[in-house]
Amino acid sequence: MTLLTPNSAAQGLSRRSPRIHPASQPPALALVIPTLHEANNIRPLLERVRAALDPSGIAYEVIVVDDESRDGIETILADIAGDDPRVRCVVRSNERGLAGAVIRGWAETDAALLAVMDADLQHPPELLPRLWAELEAGADLVVGSRYTCGGSLRGWTPIRQLISRMAVWMTLPVQRGG
Repeated sequence: MTLLTPNSAAQGLSRRSPRIHPASQPPALALVIPTLHEANNIRPLLERVRAALDPSGIAYEVIVVDDESRDGIETILADIAGDDPRVRCVVRSNERGLAGAVIRGWAETDAALLAVMDADLQHPPELLPRLWAELEAGADLVVGSRYTCGGSLRGWTPIRQLISRMAVWMTLPVQRGG
C-alpha cells in the first residue's frame, strides 16, 4: 500500500542536479505515485493527498512518474502544478514497470523520507499522517497493508480476495528471509 523509508536507501541512484526548492530546503517527504493510464484518478487522488498532508505541517512534494500513458495525465498534472509547485510529473519514455517508476521517482528528490502510493484510489492517503507519526516515533520502515490491524478487504470479490491471499502466501519465504 504505502511505504515510507529513509532516503539513504536511494543513495547511489543516479540523480539529476539538485532541485531548487521554494523554501530553499528539500522537503521532508517525497511521495512517488507511479502511473499508467490513471488520468481519471490523479486529480481526486492529489486532492485527497493534499487534504491529508497540508494540515499536518509536513513539508512534502508529490512526484508522479508516468510510463507514457498518453491519456491526458500530463496536461492534468501541469494544471495542478501551476497552482501547487509541490506536484511534479516525470514521464518515462519506452519504459514500463512499477519498480522502475518508483526508483526513478526516488532519484528525482532530495527529500529525507520516501513514500510510494498507487494511483488507483485503493490506498487511502488519509493514512499518511499516521504513517508519518510512526516514523517520528522511531520506526525505520512503515507499511500500510490490508493485512495489518485495521486493514480491510471490504468491497473485494471472493476471487480477488483469494488471489491476494495466494500472492501473500507465495511471498512468505521471501518475507521470512528464505
